[in-house]
Amino acid sequence: MPIYQLSSEDPIWGSLRLDYPGFDDWLQKSKREHRMAWVVWGPDREAVAGLCLMKPETGPEFGMEGKLLKLSSFKVSERHRGFRYGELLMKAAFNSGYDEGFDWIYVTAFPKQAELISMFENFGFDEWPERKTNGELVLRKPLKASKEDW
Repeated sequence: MPIYQLSSEDPIWGSLRLDYPGFDDWLQKSKREHRMAWVVWGPDREAVAGLCLMKPETGPEFGMEGKLLKLSSFKVSERHRGFRYGELLMKAAFNSGYDEGFDWIYVTAFPKQAELISMFENFGFDEWPERKTNGELVLRKPLKASKEDW
């Protein structure tokens, strides 16, 4: 769904605001660009239980070449954890990545987000050796086999 349909006041944005200076400006810009997200609604449908914003990019970036799918925000709310919503969002990301011919899929995360990092590693993402200037790790996964894989 387009993220402009999501309320900027939804509680899911709270921790993202704390971690990223200028988050609200970025969110408004993303809404104006009609960026898309996969969304899992909570049982009451009053709040977002989980979401993943996607951003198509082109490499080279972090050792990746070709068509890249960045998961620019990947979040499950505190009160909705344990229901496998992260796995549902991951499935949507992989399906879209394969269907749309992306070469790589990647996400960035702060080291303190150990649970999130562990989930991505369990899905086969590896860590790029260099961090972003803000200290985030880059976790990436190829979606197409290389000649070395044969």
